[in-house]
Amino acid sequence: MKIALGYIGFFVYMGLLVAFGEIIKRIFKLEAEITRKIQHILTAPCWLILNFTVGLSYHALIITGVGTALLGFITFSHLFKAVERSESNNYGVLYFGVSCFIVTLLCYLFFPDKYYFVGITYFCLSFADGFAPIFAKLAGKHNRESRKGKSLVGCATVLLFSFLVILVFKYIYNLEYTYLYMVSFAVLFMMAEYYGYLGLDNLFTVLFAFGYLILETTGLNNLAFMIGIMLFPLFLILNLFKKSLTDMGILSAVVIVSVSSYFGGIPILLAFLILFLTNVLVVGVVKHVLRKKGHEVEHSKPRNAYQILANALTACVLSILSFFFYHDIFVIAAIAVIAEEFGDSMASDIGRYQKGRPIDIIHFKRVEPGLSGGVSLLGTCTALIFVLGALLIPLAYGLVSVGTYFILGVVAFADVFIDSILGSLIQNKNKCTVCGVITEKDEHCDVPAIHESGWKFVSNRGVNLVTSIITAGTTLLVLFII
Repeated sequence: MKIALGYIGFFVYMGLLVAFGEIIKRIFKLEAEITRKIQHILTAPCWLILNFTVGLSYHALIITGVGTALLGFITFSHLFKAVERSESNNYGVLYFGVSCFIVTLLCYLFFPDKYYFVGITYFCLSFADGFAPIFAKLAGKHNRESRKGKSLVGCATVLLFSFLVILVFKYIYNLEYTYLYMVSFAVLFMMAEYYGYLGLDNLFTVLFAFGYLILETTGLNNLAFMIGIMLFPLFLILNLFKKSLTDMGILSAVVIVSVSSYFGGIPILLAFLILFLTNVLVVGVVKHVLRKKGHEVEHSKPRNAYQILANALTACVLSILSFFFYHDIFVIAAIAVIAEEFGDSMASDIGRYQKGRPIDIIHFKRVEPGLSGGVSLLGTCTALIFVLGALLIPLAYGLVSVGTYFILGVVAFADVFIDSILGSLIQNKNKCTVCGVITEKDEHCDVPAIHESGWKFVSNRGVNLVTSIITAGTTLLVLFII
């Protein structure tokens, strides 16, 4: 009887939900976005119907499978105006069903006693993703868009409802989830929704949330990884005031830091976090002081995902190696790489504000501020301070002795100069045909620049990646010797 009730209840409720959307759209002349999100929210009881009737059985698979097929029909038939999207290639409604079917299947096969996994992800998708655009619209001019189709109010709504959902399930099912874990879960859900495109957030949010639930349940989660994930809103907020990263730059930074921290632990997390925040603070203060004094401050372009990967990928690989080979030398080498890369970045960011132009490290000629290969006293001192400051982390954790600390400081600082040497010798540089200035840009003065020196295929990203590998190699060599 309960099984029959499950089949009837689920599909009758779905039919009423579709009809309800069409009715309110016609009566109240609502936008399709609003009616779709109202239906989105009201789908939440579907899991309750299944949970109290058929449970996690093959009947649940049949029902969600047929339900997904019906959502496919609704998507492609274009008969239901209440759920239509402006983009013809947006299949968010279908992805909603697909994601729920996938997690139900995975639960049925591998976690038969944890059907609440599906419930958590289902309610998060229904409530968090459903209420976000509604609250964002209600906020009106008080809201702030962070990227196309995404806003601060929308992100905050997703974060809040995701946290509330997992909090409620924690107490209903007596789950041993810490508040830190639940906040990181909500942030992960928000991040997956933030980068959703053409309805794919309905798929990715559920799958990432489900995977994170498994990670915690199996005991494979750790503190450093949770904190790494929770950096996303911090990066997002800081980026509103100082556009230092592109949208994909933020994503790649969070992924790199989280993965590196998961395998390398708290020391790696601290190295990334402290140096990043110090970079933002120091550069911000310097620019503010210069503006106050009436100086013109150049607006630097935000770093993209490729630049983040070029700077941090080597450190991430070293962190992973430290986990599988159970050896701290890879953690130390990773921090040395982070120190060198941040030191080089700070040397460029701060050194450009020294009076007088920097000098090319190879040709001893004056070059434009910020041009690769150029060095200045201010930039060099800044790099030294950052390198030695970053290496205090392995010293504080007892990973290196005081003597080794200074040796590694010399190695990492020397690698900053190697970066400048490579930048001078092999990095592609162009010459403006209008003003004659040497630049790393392909265009200058609104006209294409011509090749002047270096290898055309080597950019600053390539130089940074090569230097990070050299730093990793020299650090490991020194650690093996001593």
